Amino acid sequence: MPQIDSAEPMLLSRLTGEAAGLHGRKVRFVGWYLACDLDTILVAHAGHGVLVDISACLHTPAAGERGGSSGLAFLSERKRKVMVFGDVDVQTDALAIPAVSGASAREAGGAVDGRVVVRAVLVREVDGLSLEEWERGLASLEARPGFATAGVAQEEGEEGTSEGIP
Repeated sequence: MPQIDSAEPMLLSRLTGEAAGLHGRKVRFVGWYLACDLDTILVAHAGHGVLVDISACLHTPAAGERGGSSGLAFLSERKRKVMVFGDVDVQTDALAIPAVSGASAREAGGAVDGRVVVRAVLVREVDGLSLEEWERGLASLEARPGFATAGVAQEEGEEGTSEGIP
């Protein structure tokens, strides 16, 4: 696994420069993304969810945290599709995820098919965020250079997952 500074693993919004404000909210993790440029996407609002950069967050569950599944359903190296791995109750603005092992750890620490693995998740069902807030955030972020690098890396002709990921 890459070195991660977990002294204060805050989620920061690129839209506001402040903490993403997930304290006390229950969120549903939908999956991981591949992209080439992590720095352009700290928090991207996207209609059905919020793409949250967790590169500075812990890779082991915090004490008392519920991490929807014990094993991480990571993306397929061949299909490069996003996988679901469960629910987490966010107790602070810091976010921790289940530990990664085996092949997934190798993928998370480097690249898949020459592409950088961006440690980000698509979060859905974020309590307290309205669709209007998502749409405003998306419009603001789309105006910024480099936003296009945020897309899901899928092979040509493939459809999205059954979760309805955009």
